[in-house]
Amino acid sequence: MTTTIRLRGPADIISVLPYHLGYQPTDSILLVCLRGSRLVMVARMDLPPPDLDPGALVDELLPPVLREHPDLVSIVCFEDDAMTAGTSEVVSSVVRDELARSGVTVANRLLVRAGRWWSLERDGLCCPPDGLPLPAPEEVPAIAQYIVMGRDPARDREGLVERVSGRVSARDPLDDTRCAALIRHLDESGRSKRTLSRFRRDALRHWGRVLSEPPTTQVPAESWSWACVSMLDIPVRDLLVAWLCPGTLDLEVFSPALLRQAGECLPAGPDTRGARDEETIVHDGVLARLEQLCRRAPRELAAGPLTLLAQAAWWHGDGALARIAVEEALAVDPAYRLALLVEPMIDFAMRPERTA
Repeated sequence: MTTTIRLRGPADIISVLPYHLGYQPTDSILLVCLRGSRLVMVARMDLPPPDLDPGALVDELLPPVLREHPDLVSIVCFEDDAMTAGTSEVVSSVVRDELARSGVTVANRLLVRAGRWWSLERDGLCCPPDGLPLPAPEEVPAIAQYIVMGRDPARDREGLVERVSGRVSARDPLDDTRCAALIRHLDESGRSKRTLSRFRRDALRHWGRVLSEPPTTQVPAESWSWACVSMLDIPVRDLLVAWLCPGTLDLEVFSPALLRQAGECLPAGPDTRGARDEETIVHDGVLARLEQLCRRAPRELAAGPLTLLAQAAWWHGDGALARIAVEEALAVDPAYRLALLVEPMIDFAMRPERTA
């Protein structure tokens, strides 16, 4: 389930960031955090106006980054508004110095503006004065790999919200019919251990189809409905969290029968070992499939899929997607307990340790 993506240098890092975030950042500072060869987190905040003390931004941005114990950080600033022009040099310098005082090596400071990029090292903007053009998407092999995994950046953050929530997507009315029938099936299956075990086995088989298929491949409509309704069964939902996000929950808390069914039906979980090449990052197409599930889910059933997406995105270090997904889950059901547990984890940048 894990894909290794090779990056050839700063231009590649800049080019893939919208694909990693899920949307095109504007007037932002991003800290790309690496531990070994693994991308562990991308932290983003709005660039402050020039007259604002950058210390406030540093106080908010650095603590969650330092909790990740990164070995290396790249600072990337996107400037789009005339109000933020020139802010990147000052802000990124302050962030760099604070990271250095904390023992974190800063690989580079980069500025992106109007389709061009500059290095901010060597006492300011380095040569050439007009920067370098960003490569076209077809010139960056890593972007093709993101597209294969179903990662296509939205125009902005609101565009990602619309895409995750499915508000602008045409839904198949048969999805509601199938889900209603499966809810009745789940209720009836709960009358005996044998029928409930059979329901869970069938649900995990459909989850196996959802998770095994490439994001660009057609998944049977029936499988999306099974995956959606199975989130109402708490042991299945929690097992999927543990399976997709190693270290979040201990697999030993689940029954041997359910674990056996998962081992038979689900693809292997994420590879947590990372790649050896220092110019690689690792990402997983599972997020794109979970986004598809959220779009297919009837609104009243969407809290579970959205929370699973939030948990998986947070495990992968995709804070922007995690935040959007948990907010949408709580918009559907303000009392959804798992979302209420996940939200403060994102607020305070508490992520589980990855286990091998």
